[in-house]
Amino acid sequence: MGKRCVNIVDMTVGDAGMATFVFLKERIHGMLASTGCSFDVYPHGSSVKGTRIDPRGDVDVVVELCHPIVPTWRDGFEAAQGTSFGKRVQGRAPTPEFLWFKETIAQALSYDFETMSPGLGSTVAWGKVQKVLKVTPVFPGHVNADLLICQRFLETPPVSRKTAEAGVIFWDGYGEPQVGHPKKYIAKVKEKDRRTSGMYTQFVRHLKSNHADLKYRGSGNRRSPAPSRQLATDSSLGVSSATLEMLAYGVPNDHYTPRNLNSTRKKVRTYLRGVAENERSRQSFVPWDLVNDTTYPHWIEFMHGEFRTVLSDDRMWA
Repeated sequence: MGKRCVNIVDMTVGDAGMATFVFLKERIHGMLASTGCSFDVYPHGSSVKGTRIDPRGDVDVVVELCHPIVPTWRDGFEAAQGTSFGKRVQGRAPTPEFLWFKETIAQALSYDFETMSPGLGSTVAWGKVQKVLKVTPVFPGHVNADLLICQRFLETPPVSRKTAEAGVIFWDGYGEPQVGHPKKYIAKVKEKDRRTSGMYTQFVRHLKSNHADLKYRGSGNRRSPAPSRQLATDSSLGVSSATLEMLAYGVPNDHYTPRNLNSTRKKVRTYLRGVAENERSRQSFVPWDLVNDTTYPHWIEFMHGEFRTVLSDDRMWA
């Protein structure tokens, strides 16, 4: 019988997103139960963080192989250029068990959907850079899903730290290893939301909604609830949803006024205008809880580029 990791993340979104997650989790548990491997299946992304604005948008799911990779600090890492905390994995190829895990899930889901829904157009295919397995079940009451298939990763700490930090590792389409901490990110966002009496997620949804309106206004289309729409992914401002979440996360909690969105957006914008005043402030404004080596270069590029465009567009802050 397959072993299951303890899942500490609860999915709060309901309806189609929840139905899709539960369906995929049950199928994956069923296909791996007899293999004896230890694994975990849990949601991540905006649906579980409470920042989702499209109820028919894709659901993000982590499928984690729980047999950990534990590199040594000296041999496994070197400082990432431009970071104060950099721990970039170097020269580590995917383990044979991870390759087996990844292909087993992809092949089993493909066969599963072909058997269950012949002619309905269900597809299981890797994304452009093979970071995620894109699943289109096309069942009534379900939405599309992106599966991040990864392996548990324990970061061996330097001498100055006493405990290793657990995360996940996966490989992109170019064979480059990427490290992330999905459970940590979710926990940090939930803590931020609790400390701001729910205003953090409310404000992020407002910001993302304005961002989506700009996208469709610029393309000449009206917003549509169709599940194929990718609301707040990229727009004429060229900013991702994750970047907007990180931008709002970096603002101190006392700038979020409980039960007052109007006051919050004014305070947040004023604070960010102060950050934008000089290069040193922009360089130091990094929401470390949500940024890793993979996302850091993109974040710095945003802070020295689109950040001031976003800040100066009154429609984003209406």
